[in-house]
Amino acid sequence: MGKLAPILLALLMAAGCGYRQNNQYEKGPAPAQGPRSDVRSISVPTFANNTQTPGAENAITQAVRDALVATTSYKLREQAQADTAIEGRITLLELKSATPTTMPTTGPTTGPAATEYKRIRAEFRWRDLWVEKDLSGWNSVEATSPAGIGAAVMASIGVRGASTPGRDGGYAWHSLYRQDVRTIAVPIFTNKTFVRGLEFQLTKAIGNYLESSTPYKVVSREQADTILEGEIVNVTGVGVSLDRNTNLPQEEMITIRVNFVWKDLRSGRILRQCKNFDQSTMYYPTLGEGAYVGKQSGAERLAVGIVQELQADW
Repeated sequence: MGKLAPILLALLMAAGCGYRQNNQYEKGPAPAQGPRSDVRSISVPTFANNTQTPGAENAITQAVRDALVATTSYKLREQAQADTAIEGRITLLELKSATPTTMPTTGPTTGPAATEYKRIRAEFRWRDLWVEKDLSGWNSVEATSPAGIGAAVMASIGVRGASTPGRDGGYAWHSLYRQDVRTIAVPIFTNKTFVRGLEFQLTKAIGNYLESSTPYKVVSREQADTILEGEIVNVTGVGVSLDRNTNLPQEEMITIRVNFVWKDLRSGRILRQCKNFDQSTMYYPTLGEGAYVGKQSGAERLAVGIVQELQADW
């Protein structure tokens, strides 16, 4: 049986039975060009949409799937049948027209609708579903059309570690964050409003998002390369809809506005400064969500926006 084991192993791998030795991951993926020999199939779940334009996630996800089928040797599969998955989120949509329009959710991803967008930005990672390991960290791509986003994502998969200038929308991909910063201090924001405790919720949310979604490590000021300081300057709440029977609010929107500065403690240089930066989010009193839930949701939404402002310049 000992002599037959290598032969059986070779037959299993040749037949595509899904057996892969885990020791190839001990040193991480090699920075080679071309498709990976250890990956046969990819799933592309619908991208998360962090913008205010509904339907964009469907068009952009479909563009990535179309590009995968058209330009690579990988097989597009459902997640339950795939070796790997490309997971993503849309972080920016800039319209050419002043009136926001919904991107088509079906049909081709190229054509007249694509020309309505000045800029689309998406973040993605490529993940091995067998061993729960990232084949690439979170990367950012930018284009002027869904097709451009799809082409940029495929370029990063085909040639890892490269910057790819493109004719279709000028897409490119690279690390999201500055390479010269490793640590960041986040002291508690100053609160100039009468909403008590919001400064603690916001500061904690920023720290959590920095730790989970960036390469930066949150440390004390004495150990930090940089510091993020800010102040909450305004909080507003607006009723969006009322129950027609009871006249009680069904939906309410909370908007939190802040000023913040990101400074390099080594040189004193200002890396990023924003004034009157705000984010809005909805909460639903009729579902039992009170003011605390609204504040927490608003703080988490604002934290995402602030951390995204710390990304490296293109």
